[in-house]
Order: sequence, then C-alpha cells, then structure tokens
Amino acid sequence: MTKDTTHRSSEYILPSFEELNAEPDNDPPGDGDEDGEDEDDEGAEKKGGKWNFLSSSSSSSSSSSEEIKIGQEFPLLLDEFLDRCRERSSKENVCYLTGDERLNEHPWLASHHVVLIREHNRVARRLSDMHPHWDDERLFQETRRIVTAIFQSITYRDYLPRIVGKRILERIDLVVGAKGSGGGGSYNASVNPSSMSVFSTAAFRYLHTLIEGQIQIQGEGRCPIKTYDLSDIQYYATLLEKPEFLTSAFRGMTNQPAQSADTFVTKEVTNKLSKIKKPFGQDLVSIDIQRGRDHGLPSYNDMREMCGLSRAKDFHHFQDVMSEKSIMQLKSLYRSANDVDLIVGGSLEDHCVDGDHSSLVGPTFGCIIAEQFFRWRSGDRYFFDHAEGPGKFTKAQLKAIMKVTLSSLLCENLEDLEYMQADAFSIISKRFLISA
Repeated sequence: MTKDTTHRSSEYILPSFEELNAEPDNDPPGDGDEDGEDEDDEGAEKKGGKWNFLSSSSSSSSSSSEEIKIGQEFPLLLDEFLDRCRERSSKENVCYLTGDERLNEHPWLASHHVVLIREHNRVARRLSDMHPHWDDERLFQETRRIVTAIFQSITYRDYLPRIVGKRILERIDLVVGAKGSGGGGSYNASVNPSSMSVFSTAAFRYLHTLIEGQIQIQGEGRCPIKTYDLSDIQYYATLLEKPEFLTSAFRGMTNQPAQSADTFVTKEVTNKLSKIKKPFGQDLVSIDIQRGRDHGLPSYNDMREMCGLSRAKDFHHFQDVMSEKSIMQLKSLYRSANDVDLIVGGSLEDHCVDGDHSSLVGPTFGCIIAEQFFRWRSGDRYFFDHAEGPGKFTKAQLKAIMKVTLSSLLCENLEDLEYMQADAFSIISKRFLISA
C-alpha cells in the first residue's frame, strides 16, 4: 500500500495504484459520453484533451478570457455543426461550443454549464468593480479560480456523500472543510490525479441507472408544464434559450425524483439512445459493458479483492455483498466467478459502503469512487481547500466559498426563479423553500 506516514489523507484506498491503468481520456466526473462512439472522444482530444482535475473548465472552451464575455447568458454556438446536431436540425445551429462538446447530448447537461457561465460573469462583474485596474486576463483567471472552488465545494460536500455515504469519506479524510475555515486538505505530489478506467468506465457509469426517461419542466408551484422523452431532445441544447425554459427545467430537475439506483435503466437510453429522428437508437448498458472489455478492465472479482473483500472462489462466495437471486443470474450468464464484468458485478451489490446504508452503491464501487475523488483532491495542488499551496484561499474566502450551495447558485443566476428548496439535491418540501 502506498503511504505517507506524515499525512493520513495521502494514503490510497486501493492496494496498488500501478495495477490500475489511468483513463486515457482523463474524463472529469459527469462528462462521460453516453453514446459510446469513438468519434466523440476523438473530437474532445483534438480540442486539447480533457481535464485530469475536477474544475469548472469544461464550461468554457479554453483558458483564455476571450472565450467568456461579461454579459454572456449562454455558451457560444459551435462554428461547425456536430454530426448529431446536424441530424437534429439542418437549418439552425442547435449545439454549443464549450470545453467538452458532449454537453450537447441533452439540454439538462447543458443547463449546468449555463449556470456556471452566468456565475462566472456575476463574480467577474463584482471583481471588476472591486479591482478596476485588473485587465481582462487577470479578471478571467481570478474569477475562474473562485468558480472552480465553488464547484469543487458543492461536489465534495453536497453530492459525493449521497453517492458513497459519509463514513468512507470520514475514514479517508475526504470531508472538505473538515478542519474548519482554515482548510482541510493537503497536496501530495506522489498522488496521480489521472482518472482511473475502473472509475470512468465502470463504477461511475453505474449511475446511469438514475437517469429519468421522462423529464419535466415545471412552473413556480412545481406543477409540470410539459414532459419530454429524453430521446426526443438529445442534441438540442439550445432548447434552453426558449423563454423561461431554463428556469422551468431547473425547477423540474430539483423536484422530480431520479430513478432508483438498481439494476434497471430507462428504455430511453437502452433502446433509444441518440436516435435523433430514427425509430430506435443505441443501448447504453450494452455500450458500458463492451467498453469495459475494450479497455481491459479488471474483472469484478479482481476489483472486489483490491477493495478489501475476500476473493470469491466460486459464485457462492459473492453472497457477502449480493442476494442469492443476483448470484443465480450471474451463474446463468458467466462460466466462472472470475469472468464477471466489473460493471455487472458491481451493479448487483447491496448498497452499503463502510456500513453506511445511505449510499447509492455497493462496497466495490464505493471504494473505487472514493479513491478517485481522493486522487482528484490530493493530487491537485490548486484544490480549493488545501491549507498550503499556490491556490490557497484566506480563511475568510474559504468560509464564503463553503457557504455557496447549488440552490444559491440557481437563485443568483436564474432571474425568473422565485423559490428554491434550501438543498437542491433533496426532494422539495414546502417547509424548506427559500426565496430567491
């Protein structure tokens, strides 16, 4: 096990980093392509590659101040149509130019980029008023630093615990701001922050099970205005620019429950993925399984052993983390316990990580996801809550950053939003609405 005896947070969860190949594309979370076609990954590489670090950089198309103008409400349109965007509309450009063009897969992905761009501009205006002598590039870089910190804070504090539970994060010192407003993390140069294939090709893709196939836009009273089939609005990101659509979309996203985390996935992505105007499309689950084989991922049995579970000598030994019914299903599909694909075996595990039953994943996926987020934090010397380093914030700045929530971001950047629940990740309750 790789250790640094000085800092507990520099210890890897997994026994051997070298045994796990880094993802060639280095996808940040949330940016995995859902259509599974190589052309999308190649296109992203040609535009400069993807990011090793967890940042808001994918909301802009480069690190230049020329890419985001103060007052800009939506991303720039692509100069040239993507093939899928052209399939959607040959008459008008319906896709955006950002750091990762795959935001165009559907408007709900693009909507988060829009909010980050608006937050960037809001912060930039404040900084410009405070520092009128700063040039555009200084203003851009300082703003990006703040918005990235907000993005990291919300992801680690509010989102990640819902996926893997709180116990494993506490055990590996992955709770941001845990040591107060002075910062809780520390940079470790020996930690490789690259994205692991087992994370971006298997563990995080299990969360495709949460996708809701019929998505709503809602009014201020949280009553549905219209319901869309997900497959009908793929590659139509500029739908967000219709009057009041963006705000109505976020009302729906923060009020409509996601699908359950289980072995079932909506037909909108198993039968109709990227169908555009065709009668049927691709199967995302099949793509996920095949991609794992193409990447040469370790088997489920290999990874569960690396994560501290006993190695199964036969299917019966999987009963420590899954039901007898799931084991029988695996026996009917695989010849040996060693043949089970990582994404298949991990998807069948009971949801419990370090004894925490609030997680949405089982112990193997929980181990992989926590490991990846640990690396993104400890391997990034600019991570927002590091107590020392070139990107260090003051205590007052950290305190202000930690106050920002997804709900407050929406309230600040959606003009026609009147109310939002205090926690945008939780189902709405009239008792906990806050005024914008």
